[in-house]
Amino acid sequence: MYRVIFLPAAQQEAREAQDWYEREAAGLGGCFRAELDRAVARVAANPLQFPALLGDHAGPARARARL
Repeated sequence: MYRVIFLPAAQQEAREAQDWYEREAAGLGGCFRAELDRAVARVAANPLQFPALLGDHAGPARARARL
């Protein structure tokens, strides 16, 4: 299994999204986090299923995948 690394900005964005969902409805933030964790586990287990987006989309030394 591969390791998925979140840059600090992505970590912050995920926390903010989780907080936003939790403010919308109690427990929804936890549901969001569980779905995010499942998606990350899928990427780690099957990285070739998620082609990298390079260049302008991710900056010169970064790669991203569309989930």
